[in-house]
Amino acid sequence: MTIGEVKELYNGDYNDIEVYEPLSKGKHYPSEFHTDNCKCIESFSDNMEVGLYELMNQDDYNNTLMANCDIYADFDDLYGDKNAKILCIMIK
Repeated sequence: MTIGEVKELYNGDYNDIEVYEPLSKGKHYPSEFHTDNCKCIESFSDNMEVGLYELMNQDDYNNTLMANCDIYADFDDLYGDKNAKILCIMIK
């Protein structure tokens, strides 16, 4: 599956997209999102291959990708909607 296909699968049911690359590959490729196993990338294209994806609400996001941070994401401040969702994608 590609980034473009994942975006189409969720058909706009998200407020933002974040794309990550894993810190380990091969047999140690992550099975879930966590701040310890991936890093956010700025440059990506819709034809990149996807290894993992998840539509996250504020609690999911704060308990995975922001788990080791001193601050937490407040979706109401960021998106004007506490119930906003972020489509998180990890490339292969």
